[in-house]
Amino acid sequence: MEKARTMRIAANLPHNLWKDIVEAACYLRNRTPLERNKWHSLFGSVFKKQPILSHLKAYGCKAFAMTADAQLKLQRRQKLEPRVHIGYLVGYQSSNIYKIWVPHKNKVILTRDVIFNESAFFENKIAQPELRQTISQLLEEIEIPEERQVMESMLEEETFEYSDESDEKRFWMKSL
Repeated sequence: MEKARTMRIAANLPHNLWKDIVEAACYLRNRTPLERNKWHSLFGSVFKKQPILSHLKAYGCKAFAMTADAQLKLQRRQKLEPRVHIGYLVGYQSSNIYKIWVPHKNKVILTRDVIFNESAFFENKIAQPELRQTISQLLEEIEIPEERQVMESMLEEETFEYSDESDEKRFWMKSL
């Protein structure tokens, strides 16, 4: 549990991911060489071969996981739909399948098609839902005028008094 606690704090991940964090800590512990085991890992002692470690990444780093549509190369409904989920590494399923936590969906996905940015980590800020909430609040606050009000305001701008201050005064005078 000490390793899991340290990993969670170092990666700045939320408490609700404790299950995935503990599983990742066990996965890493089984592949870590121990002095009491003559510098062999527990995995190596059981399976009589060295574990593959090339797939390990910085725990909690930013990950760009392809969406299901992008993986299947399906035609997207809209051209501007995202092709990746921006998430963070929270565990390993096997040597080529990663567990990625996607904050804006608040869910952990399993994927092998992922690109990692090992220098960026979770900052405990989830901006996208806040932005959507702000937009919906603004839409509720905005009063949409009726067509008649819009047309009356347009007509008021083109009256004689308004044009008296403009350079086109002589054209207005001819029309009267």
